[in-house]
Amino acid sequence: MSSLLFKRGEQLEYIKRASQFRRVLTDRTVETAEVMSVHTDQLGIPHVRYQVDFLRPNRQRYVEGTRVLAARSFFDLYQERVGA
Repeated sequence: MSSLLFKRGEQLEYIKRASQFRRVLTDRTVETAEVMSVHTDQLGIPHVRYQVDFLRPNRQRYVEGTRVLAARSFFDLYQERVGA
Protein backbone atom coordinates (compact mmCIF):
# COMPACT_ATOMS: atom_id res chain seq x y z
CA MET A 1 0.00 0.00 0.00
CA SER A 2 1.57 3.30 -1.00
CA SER A 3 -1.17 5.66 0.17
CA LEU A 4 -4.18 5.78 2.47
CA LEU A 5 -7.53 7.54 2.42
CA PHE A 6 -8.58 7.92 6.04
CA LYS A 7 -11.69 9.47 7.59
CA ARG A 8 -11.09 12.01 10.36
CA GLY A 9 -14.33 13.46 11.65
CA GLU A 10 -16.29 14.69 8.65
CA GLN A 11 -13.21 14.98 6.43
CA LEU A 12 -11.23 12.46 4.43
CA GLU A 13 -7.45 12.64 4.72
CA TYR A 14 -5.26 11.36 1.91
CA ILE A 15 -1.73 10.49 2.91
CA LYS A 16 1.16 9.15 0.92
CA ARG A 17 4.94 9.17 1.09
CA ALA A 18 6.32 12.67 1.83
CA SER A 19 3.01 13.95 3.30
CA GLN A 20 3.78 16.12 6.32
CA PHE A 21 1.81 16.78 9.49
CA ARG A 22 2.70 18.75 12.60
CA ARG A 23 1.79 19.64 16.12
CA VAL A 24 3.04 22.29 18.54
CA LEU A 25 4.12 21.10 21.97
CA THR A 26 3.54 23.03 25.20
CA ASP A 27 7.09 24.45 25.15
CA ARG A 28 6.38 25.80 21.60
CA THR A 29 8.53 23.13 19.96
CA VAL A 30 7.15 22.35 16.51
CA GLU A 31 7.09 18.61 15.82
CA THR A 32 6.80 17.70 12.14
CA ALA A 33 6.11 14.15 10.97
CA GLU A 34 7.01 13.19 7.39
CA VAL A 35 5.39 10.01 6.12
CA MET A 36 7.87 7.42 4.88
CA SER A 37 5.31 4.72 4.03
CA VAL A 38 1.81 3.46 4.70
CA HIS A 39 1.03 -0.24 5.19
CA THR A 40 -1.43 -2.62 6.81
CA ASP A 41 -0.48 -5.22 9.39
CA GLN A 42 -1.54 -8.88 9.45
CA LEU A 43 -4.91 -7.92 10.95
CA GLY A 44 -5.60 -5.33 8.26
CA ILE A 45 -4.95 -2.34 10.53
CA PRO A 46 -3.37 0.57 8.63
CA HIS A 47 -0.07 1.91 9.99
CA VAL A 48 2.04 4.95 9.16
CA ARG A 49 5.85 4.82 9.18
CA TYR A 50 7.24 8.34 9.62
CA GLN A 51 10.26 10.41 10.61
CA VAL A 52 10.03 13.18 13.21
CA ASP A 53 11.74 16.56 13.06
CA PHE A 54 11.69 18.92 16.05
CA LEU A 55 12.22 22.67 15.76
CA ARG A 56 12.72 24.22 19.17
CA PRO A 57 11.85 27.87 19.97
CA ASN A 58 15.57 28.76 19.98
CA ARG A 59 15.67 27.49 16.36
CA GLN A 60 17.64 24.40 17.28
CA ARG A 61 16.58 21.55 14.99
CA TYR A 62 16.63 17.89 15.99
CA VAL A 63 15.77 15.00 13.65
CA GLU A 64 14.73 11.77 15.31
CA GLY A 65 14.63 8.30 13.79
CA THR A 66 11.74 6.47 12.22
CA ARG A 67 8.57 5.69 14.17
CA VAL A 68 5.46 3.62 13.40
CA LEU A 69 1.91 4.25 14.62
CA ALA A 70 -1.50 2.89 13.73
CA ALA A 71 -3.14 5.38 11.36
CA ARG A 72 -5.85 6.29 13.91
CA SER A 73 -3.20 7.13 16.55
CA PHE A 74 -1.13 9.02 13.98
CA PHE A 75 -4.10 11.23 13.04
CA ASP A 76 -5.04 11.78 16.69
CA LEU A 77 -1.49 12.96 17.40
CA TYR A 78 -0.83 15.01 14.25
CA GLN A 79 -3.90 17.08 13.43
CA GLU A 80 -2.40 19.77 11.19
CA ARG A 81 -1.33 19.01 7.63
CA VAL A 82 1.71 20.93 6.42
CA GLY A 83 1.45 22.37 2.92
CA ALA A 84 -2.13 21.21 2.40
